[in-house]
Amino acid sequence: MKKLTFTDYPVLTTPIDSDNLNLVQTNIAKAVDTGWVDAEETWTYASATTISINADMTGILRKGDKIKLTQTTLKYFYVVSVGAYSGGNTIITITGGSDYVVANEVITISYYSHASTPIGFPSYFNWSPTTGGITKGAGGTLNTTFTINGNVVNFYINFVFGTGSAISGRNTFTLPINGVDALSYGTTLIFDAGTAVYSGLCEIGNSSLAVDSALANGTYITGAYFSSTVPMTWTTNDHYTAKGWYFI
Repeated sequence: MKKLTFTDYPVLTTPIDSDNLNLVQTNIAKAVDTGWVDAEETWTYASATTISINADMTGILRKGDKIKLTQTTLKYFYVVSVGAYSGGNTIITITGGSDYVVANEVITISYYSHASTPIGFPSYFNWSPTTGGITKGAGGTLNTTFTINGNVVNFYINFVFGTGSAISGRNTFTLPINGVDALSYGTTLIFDAGTAVYSGLCEIGNSSLAVDSALANGTYITGAYFSSTVPMTWTTNDHYTAKGWYFI
């Protein structure tokens, strides 16, 4: 939807009439009701994670905004960054996790939203991290999801140990989106099925995170890397959850 200013009207080429006013009123009503603003610009595939827009979007889109577009099917994304306006175009970087990618085909319909929960937008996205120290194996499950709110990414990891699973060392996961170069922390709960619950922590870097157990060592609690016997001997149905946040 075009941003209106007082300089747009009245001009001889765009007179104020009932059709113009009705269109503006309709677009405003749609944005209020659904949270989505109809983008009148042309959106074009640039890569699986970038879109070129033939307008200056630097004052319209911002990090953490939500977009939806149609390429045969409806797709949803977060805005990760908005590039400079250059050569009549703005390049935006987006992510749909492992759920959505931009295809090299025409984008027929596009919308954007500043709202926290525009109609239809997913509650979370999945991502497919590169892992270390962990083998899901037969019977194991690994769920990794994330959301973005402004410049903050919130993530959630749930791993259930199966008959073919293995823990061989410190558990590491690449992030869904790289963060700023600053260390952050999250929390972990480790469940020894039917026996005990242990505390742990997540150490978050700018491109990956590590899930550790907490260790009572003298006066202070420290971290201990996972192994096949830390914090317990891992067996079927043992599991852990990890969650945290970081800036992008």
